[in-house]
Amino acid sequence: MSPTGGGGSGGVSTAGLGAGVGQTQVYLRHLRMHQVQHQLRRCLACRLNFTNKSDYQVHRRLDHKACSSSAAAAEQQLKEQQMQQEQEMAQEQQAQIQLEEQREQELVKHVDGQVQEAHDVEEFIVVVLT
Repeated sequence: MSPTGGGGSGGVSTAGLGAGVGQTQVYLRHLRMHQVQHQLRRCLACRLNFTNKSDYQVHRRLDHKACSSSAAAAEQQLKEQQMQQEQEMAQEQQAQIQLEEQREQELVKHVDGQVQEAHDVEEFIVVVLT
């Protein structure tokens, strides 16, 4: 039997082709849809479809440049905030160290004053008793 459904005479039969042509066209459209979907590149940012990879890359680079630069700007701003926080922490630590040194100096002066006062009392007692 031939692929066209003809008899054994070897000729091409056109009987029944009217219904088959419509089904064939539907099948071919369906097949083409799958091929096109496989070849498409979809931009995730704006949902546009591109059949050419280079067109897609140019679109991403040019049309969505603002998105990428804003991301870079946000990253830069975050780095600057982190550096500022680190500087503030370092300044606070330095101020704390200076405060502790000042308290230590005051304590040393106080202790020295107490020692001097005790020495003066001892001298007074020695003078009074003699």
